Amino acid sequence: MSPVIAEKKDCLDNDSTPSIDSGHRYLVLGAGCAGLSLVWHMLEAGINDPILVLEQRREYVNDRTWCYWNVEPTAFDDLADFSWCKWEVVAEGTTAKAEAGSARLPYIFLASDRFYQRVLDRIAASPNVTLLLGQQVLRVEERADAVIVRTAAATYSGERLFDSSGWRPAAGGRHSKWLQHFRGQRIRTERPVFNPSRLTLMDHRVSQKDGPHFVYLLPFSPNEALVENTYLFAASISPARHRAEIADYLAQFHGLGPRDYEVLGEEHGTIPMGGGAGVVRTDRIERIGLAGGAARSATGYAFLRIQRQCCDIARRMAAGSLKARSGTVPGGRKYRIFDAIMLAALARSPHLAPAFFTTLFQRSPAESVVRFLTERSSIRDDIWIIRSLFKWDFVRMLLRIFWRQPESEARQVIDSAPLTKALPR
Repeated sequence: MSPVIAEKKDCLDNDSTPSIDSGHRYLVLGAGCAGLSLVWHMLEAGINDPILVLEQRREYVNDRTWCYWNVEPTAFDDLADFSWCKWEVVAEGTTAKAEAGSARLPYIFLASDRFYQRVLDRIAASPNVTLLLGQQVLRVEERADAVIVRTAAATYSGERLFDSSGWRPAAGGRHSKWLQHFRGQRIRTERPVFNPSRLTLMDHRVSQKDGPHFVYLLPFSPNEALVENTYLFAASISPARHRAEIADYLAQFHGLGPRDYEVLGEEHGTIPMGGGAGVVRTDRIERIGLAGGAARSATGYAFLRIQRQCCDIARRMAAGSLKARSGTVPGGRKYRIFDAIMLAALARSPHLAPAFFTTLFQRSPAESVVRFLTERSSIRDDIWIIRSLFKWDFVRMLLRIFWRQPESEARQVIDSAPLTKALPR
């Protein structure tokens, strides 16, 4: 079978009975970060069985970026456009900041177009992989002996399906209030403004009246940066409001008026901060990526977790043990406990978020924080985090839930928190 990259075909007539294409063992829904990563790791693991990938988009463009600390090698590290060994978190309403860094664990910026192209080139060179673009999936049916996927163009069957078609907020769902909303603008200024040697992970010198709110700034040069306006837990915020708040931030803290910079592009997104609770895996269907709980509950970081998740699936697939484990989300139990406690604490007192995050980076060794945030921390690192950040409220909550389900007690606090109030748009 030769690789196929095709546009959506004409829809089938309603009265027709489509034949089923059963020429693929594995089906992958969605060819974004998670879907393409899974295909990459399957090929790396030596999977030669036919793979069909169905993607809704018609073409690939540079539509997003991924950032992560380089705590372990991935297949895409060399594609990074930028990296930083120094970072800062700025406290609310002051000039106080936590400055940290690590030459061994740099923070990496990866543009999506380079990632897409590397995997697409690999797919084009792999005769067992078929990628179809412009595909509208209408229905997925799991049967005892196969998974059936009907699109607007055809019907396919396979032995197993991996769903990376993306996370969607469920209206009224219990996780709908635990979201990270962001919109970023890549800008170029007429005069040098930024310090390209240090990135700003969180600048809390913005209004906190509608919940935890910060600006994330990645300086690429003295004249160019990505500036993202981010809210945690809030209801949906209009693009116009995001843009206005970015403009206000640039004016207040960088002395930039509307005519002092050019907007080169935008990116936006919504990331679930409820972890993988409710993520299901059946005998023949497994969710991956954001749909599979790959975004860490407390931070929203997902790229490294997606690589780990997909690598694990590919290894189990190559070993013939896909059914050996029940579906789980990335990350160990201790991180789910930490995240549940942190989210519960912020649900009780969202106004403390700026001090919470500033203290985390201020009082702990930089590499301990990085390993903790990337789920590679040692016991010593964990002790540093606990000692520097949490007080008796944390200890009492930890003791109450330690031997229970990691999120059970904290989730009761989270679900009862009134964090989904309508915001002015």
